[in-house]
Amino acid sequence: MEVKKFSDFREESVNEEFLMPAIKGALGKLANLFAGPFKNLIGDIKNMFNPDDPTSIKNIIMTEFNKAVDAAQKSIPTLAGENDVDTVMDTMVNDLVAFGIGLNKDVEGALGKQKAPKFDKVAQAVLLGNKEADWSGIIGLLDPNKAAEGLKKIGQPAGRRVDKWKYSNVMYKEALNNAAKNNTADPKKAKKDAAIKFIDAMQKEVKTMLDKELSNEEIEKIYNQGGPQYKVGDMVTYLLQDKKPEWDKLDDNAKKNLTAEPAKSLVGTGKIEKIEGNEYSIVYGNNLRTKKAANEIVGKSGGGEESQSATKLHTLLADMKGDEEKMSAVLKFSEFVKDPNNKAKAEELIKQIPGGGA
Repeated sequence: MEVKKFSDFREESVNEEFLMPAIKGALGKLANLFAGPFKNLIGDIKNMFNPDDPTSIKNIIMTEFNKAVDAAQKSIPTLAGENDVDTVMDTMVNDLVAFGIGLNKDVEGALGKQKAPKFDKVAQAVLLGNKEADWSGIIGLLDPNKAAEGLKKIGQPAGRRVDKWKYSNVMYKEALNNAAKNNTADPKKAKKDAAIKFIDAMQKEVKTMLDKELSNEEIEKIYNQGGPQYKVGDMVTYLLQDKKPEWDKLDDNAKKNLTAEPAKSLVGTGKIEKIEGNEYSIVYGNNLRTKKAANEIVGKSGGGEESQSATKLHTLLADMKGDEEKMSAVLKFSEFVKDPNNKAKAEELIKQIPGGGA
C-alpha cells in the first residue's frame, strides 16, 4: 500500500463528520500546528486499514506523520522570530507524542473497541518504540528522551546515542545555528531555509529507518500480541492513578520487585470485572472499582483462591492497622511462614487454626 503525502490531500475536502470524535483522542492533545492535517484521521484509518495486512498500520501512521511534517514545513516561512524556527522540531516531537498517546480513542472511533487494541499496539510501536523489536520509534529517533522504551542507540553504531542521529532534534538545532553563523546579515532567513531543507531530508530518512529497523515480520508479531492479554476474573497488578510517568522512569529490576520501593507505592492489585476493548474495569479492596487502559496493567498477580486470600488479607490488615499488638503478631507469623525452613512447623500450626486444615 502506498503511503500518502500531504499533497494528495490538498484537493480533498475535510470530512467534518470525523472531526469531533477525533478531538476527544489525539487531536484534543495537539497544538494548532498539527490539528489541521489530522482532521481526517479516523477517515484515513477506516479507508486504509487492512486487518489481513498489519503493515497497513505502519502506512497509516506514516501518512499522518507526513501530513504533520508537511504542515510544519509550510508554517516555517510565516514564523516571526528566530526562536520560533528553533522550536519547530520541539513542537513536532511533543505533538507526535500526544498523538501517539491519544490515538487509541480515535482507533476505537474508526474500528470499534474489539479491533482497536491490535491496531493501537502496532501504532504505538511505530511511533513510541518497541523494546522486543529493538526499535526506538519515530519519536525516539527525533528525541530519545521521549521514546516510550527509552532506547538510546537504535540504528546506530554501538555506543552512539540516537540524539546524535543526523536528523534528530539536537542536530536540527545545530544545523540552524551553523546556518545563522554563515549568514550574519540575515540569520532568521538562513535559519528558515536550513529548517525547511533539514526537515525535508529528515522526512525521507525516517521512512528509510522505519523500513530498515522494524520489519514486516516484527509488525505482524506485535499485531498478534495486541489482543487482550487478560480475561475477566484475572487478578492483576495495575498502575495507580497518574503514576505511569514515575513507573516509566524505573529500570527493569525495580519494576520486577513490586513488593519494595519505589515500585510498591506505584501499583495496586485487583480482579478484572469487565473488558471493553482496551479498557479494563477492576475491582479492588473493599469492593471498590477503577478503570485502566491495557498499558496501565503491569501483569498478572496470581489467580484463584490464593488471590482471593490476598484480597481478604489486605482488608483485614486495613481493619487492624490501628492495633499495634495485632499487627505485630501478624508480622511475626508472616515472617515465620515465609521462611522455607519452617514449612513443616507452619503447616502444623495452620491445621490447629479453625478452618486452617480445610
